[in-house]
Amino acid sequence: MTHPLGTLTHEADVPTITFTRTYELPASSVWAAIATQEGLKAWLADGTFEGGLGGALEFHFDDANHVTGEITVWEPNQVLAHTWTIPGEPPSELTYRLSESNGATTLTLTHVRLPDAMASGYTAGWHAYLDRLEQSLTGADVQSWDELFDAVMGQYMPTTGA
Repeated sequence: MTHPLGTLTHEADVPTITFTRTYELPASSVWAAIATQEGLKAWLADGTFEGGLGGALEFHFDDANHVTGEITVWEPNQVLAHTWTIPGEPPSELTYRLSESNGATTLTLTHVRLPDAMASGYTAGWHAYLDRLEQSLTGADVQSWDELFDAVMGQYMPTTGA
């Protein structure tokens, strides 16, 4: 299945990633996948997630990569935002916005204040994770992130002119 590409823009010289995906599910189902420890484990990473404003989170992607953060916006079935801190990188912020219409939910994911040199890789990474989210939501087998990332990375890497 082909999914729309995310966008990488620079607003005031700050890299911003945006993705929009629509799921034929109510907002409460998508919320459960993005705002609960069990839901996140199915498509993003294992770790801890304390729902609610000010809640702490920690995701373990592998032995070398983990993310910590704090929930900064908590509006159930509508908006979840949290800080995103990886050792050695400046803190950034991730926001999920849900909008339900006629039984379908549109998710807009925005990741701001990323390190410029890493923004293209983050964009491909979020594409792969959102593919995994859809697989999880539809009950399909959730593919390897590495496989999905490798399949889309070339579409996000800057090209050099000849």
